[in-house]
Amino acid sequence: MSSVQNSYGLDSLQQDFDDFIDNLSRRISKARPNLNIYNTRLGDIKKKLENIHDLERYEVSKVSEIVAKLNNINKILDSDLIIKDKELLTLVEGGKDLANDSREAYNNIFFELSMAARFIGSSNGSVSIKLDGDCDVIVDNILAVECKYIHSASNLKKNLSKAKKQIKERIENNEAKKGIIALDLTNMSSYEKLEKFSDYIFDMYCDNYYKMENNGHLKYSVADHVLEDRNFFNIISSFIVSEAESALYSEIGWDYDFGNNDILGIVFQVNNTFLFSEGGKLKPLSTRGMSFFVNKSLSENEYNNAFRYFQGLASGI
Repeated sequence: MSSVQNSYGLDSLQQDFDDFIDNLSRRISKARPNLNIYNTRLGDIKKKLENIHDLERYEVSKVSEIVAKLNNINKILDSDLIIKDKELLTLVEGGKDLANDSREAYNNIFFELSMAARFIGSSNGSVSIKLDGDCDVIVDNILAVECKYIHSASNLKKNLSKAKKQIKERIENNEAKKGIIALDLTNMSSYEKLEKFSDYIFDMYCDNYYKMENNGHLKYSVADHVLEDRNFFNIISSFIVSEAESALYSEIGWDYDFGNNDILGIVFQVNNTFLFSEGGKLKPLSTRGMSFFVNKSLSENEYNNAFRYFQGLASGI
């Protein structure tokens, strides 16, 4: 399991989101020259972000979550990678109901781009990525990565079967030699349960830091110290990934049948943003965690190589 911690100030979120909108606008300008991105769902999110102090706590949490998530793919949009126009336009389309954001189609292309970013990060940019073919992501003309954003547990097995079929087709068409199934399992866990756990841990850590504050040993706010505490973050992120693992294995078991040795295994990630407050000030904490399991039918040497590869991939966030 590997996780990345991002504690954002609301001003930072807004600036990064402005950059995201600028990069996306530039990307889609040729395909839709008359599109005003500020009249879309992204424009609505930008307005909410600018007036975030007027929103209810739930709205603040959801806006922060969506914005932090989209900001994570900004480097891909700012790169020279070729991305299909119709997929980029999906990032703009959709409804404005925050409660239904996880059901929107843009999450699918978002996940593909976030996985591309992960492969690039794990190789320090030395990897070749193809995003404009039939496969979601092709890595070094060797790996076919089929990405599935899981909207609910009920469609998990269906998506896995589809991914296996797609990888078989990619290999038969000589687009790749091996395959990986990538899953976004954010929706497989109860956000309310995760939020309750995170709030509890936050309060416990705040109690410890209040003691240091009372003795004059803190340089800034208790909340900021807690959110920068790696131990605090590791507890939360470990629990989040554990919840996703539990949900996954409850559906497919420990000995999932990949059908053959063409698929190295499954990597899965979760994205969550939690909102903490102290003295009336709100601070989002964005977490991204990843775990994996390797195809057990691989030879011992292939299994070990795949395991090490996935370990490296997990840190490339």
